[in-house]
Amino acid sequence: MQTYDDRPSFGMPGSKGKSRGKGKGFDHRAASGTQWQRENRPDRGAAGEQDNGKGRKGKGWMRGNGASRPSQREGGVRADAGSPSGNSNRGCDADEEKQQILDRVAAFKKEGFSKLDLLEIVVEASPTVLANTEVAQAILGACGSLLKNFSEASRNDFEVVLWAVENDGSALSHASVAMRGNKEVVLRAVQTSQHALRFASKELQSDAAVVLQAVRSHGSALQFASDDLRADRAVVLEACKQNGSALRFASEALRADGELVLEAVGSCPTSLEHVSEEHRDNKEIVLTAVRRNHRTFKFASPTLLADREVFLTALAHGKDGSEVVTWARPKRIDKDIALLAYRFAKEEGPP
Repeated sequence: MQTYDDRPSFGMPGSKGKSRGKGKGFDHRAASGTQWQRENRPDRGAAGEQDNGKGRKGKGWMRGNGASRPSQREGGVRADAGSPSGNSNRGCDADEEKQQILDRVAAFKKEGFSKLDLLEIVVEASPTVLANTEVAQAILGACGSLLKNFSEASRNDFEVVLWAVENDGSALSHASVAMRGNKEVVLRAVQTSQHALRFASKELQSDAAVVLQAVRSHGSALQFASDDLRADRAVVLEACKQNGSALRFASEALRADGELVLEAVGSCPTSLEHVSEEHRDNKEIVLTAVRRNHRTFKFASPTLLADREVFLTALAHGKDGSEVVTWARPKRIDKDIALLAYRFAKEEGPP
């Protein structure tokens, strides 16, 4: 066994070597006490399981005594190639590689998979096999966003891009400029992602048919439409029917449209927060909102916060009456009525 004096010098008292630093002849790799301990402690074996001095076992390569970590690949194929995540694409011809990829994708779909599982397949596949339509359809049909890892030619291929956006409309962001301007591709994309319209060409963001399809699927897609279409009443109405919060993306003039506001709070009561003060002072609109969500009572105008009917409606439709009492204007509401309404709301239902 080596003695202390045989260890690499760090400039310690009694050492004969040079002091630690970047001086001439200094070997940084040799001058590591941790490395010396790894390589010379007697309880570290070369390979296999060794006692680590604490009654536990461990692999030799994990102990760092110079033994290398076992390779995950043997002859170009990972040792666990039998599993879905095993890389069995190396060292085989294109037909074999294609079949192996299809088998792995099928296994992933059956057993459950993450995006990283499929990304591994894409990265390891040869360009020729990845360009195969059957392989592309299998991979992109499972995870459309992986389109970004395909070749430029594939990202400009109508069928390939279509498979991707049908799975994930936001994959349109990785398509070529030509495909982002293709109406059929964009129409498919806006159905599967609220963000797809954002990546469409300017011309299609101004296309009424495309935008209507987008807002009928995802009302919030209205934010990516052209200014003209955000000022189009028919388009905004469709968006509000799907998601009332889309009203905040409409033009200023339409945000003041009473019918649109009523439609918006009917489908999304919390959109009351984004309407004008005039409409938050509209009793019909506020009652519509609080009947669906009593917490929207707090967005009502000061006048309606003190309105007995609105107050009782909010109290009757809420599980926690104390919230409504907190938001109300107590000086303007009869306390006896408030307490009575609170008791009915908590114990017997609406007054």
